[in-house]
Order: sequence, then C-alpha cells, then structure tokens
Amino acid sequence: MVISGPCDVHRYYWSIITLEGKVKSFHNFYGVGTSQTFIALNAFKSRLYISVWKDNSLHCFGLDGMKHFRFTHHDLKAPQGVSVDRDDNVYIVGCLSENIFQLSPDGSLIRIFLTRTVSKPMGICFDQNGDRFVLTHLDDTYLSFYNLVNQRWRHSEMYANIEIDIGSGHFRF
Repeated sequence: MVISGPCDVHRYYWSIITLEGKVKSFHNFYGVGTSQTFIALNAFKSRLYISVWKDNSLHCFGLDGMKHFRFTHHDLKAPQGVSVDRDDNVYIVGCLSENIFQLSPDGSLIRIFLTRTVSKPMGICFDQNGDRFVLTHLDDTYLSFYNLVNQRWRHSEMYANIEIDIGSGHFRF
C-alpha cells in the first residue's frame, strides 16, 4: 500500500493511523522543518518520504523514526509531490524547477526527466501497476497523464477544467 498527499507539519509530530483507526506509530522527526510538505508512505517497506520545499530536500524515515536518507540536488527547486512506484523507486516533483526526479529505494539519483516540459508540477501519483502516473499543476486546473513506453515516460492525455467537490470526494472532467 502506498499513500501520498499534501500535509502541514507542526511541531514535528506525525501519527500514522491504520484504516481501522488505530495509531500505528507516533514520532518526533527532528530536522525536517515546519514548512508545507508532501508525504508518501510505503507501508510494505515501512518507509515515510517527506518533501520540504524550504530547503529543497526529500527525507526518508523508517516508521521507527530512523532517518534512512536525505536527498538534495542543485536542480531540485521547491519539491512538492512525492510518490513510489511498484519497484519502490521514489519520485519527487520540483515545482519551480519544473522537473521530476526518480530515486532508487536507497535515495540514489536514477534520472531527472520531463525537465522544463511540465508547468509547475505539484502532485504525482502512480497507478497500482506502476506504469502510469498523473501530475497536478500549481497554476492550472488540469491533470496530465503519462505512460511508461520502452523505459521512457510519454505524455498520454490531459483533462482540463476539473471540478472537485471536496465534501463528496467526487470530481468531474
């Protein structure tokens, strides 16, 4: 199970709650910061990924609170959305650098792609097969879909003027 989405970090406290409503873990992650961040949880690997835009970094923690790595790169500006694919590779979007970084499970850089071809990407989410992802964008109301074709990500479709009803959880293209 991989869960991701935006969050605000206050006082460095995190609770991980199961679908049954039980608190699974509660940690004090020092050194992450209190700026708005995005998170992704890879429950199979017991890893929590946290992006921090103020210092242009991605942090990886175990659910025991142990830090596994901190990733920074001179071409990563205002990191936002973070997601994990079926091979446990980690993807982090640079909103202001307008690119996507693919990292190995240990935090090593595999590649940087879609450089300057996407407009201010904010969120990223993979489908359950790991061969398709969707991007959201900071200034726009559209979704961009990408498919993996011959080991390269290809833009497949775009939906514009998306309306989301937060109360019901429904959205319309």
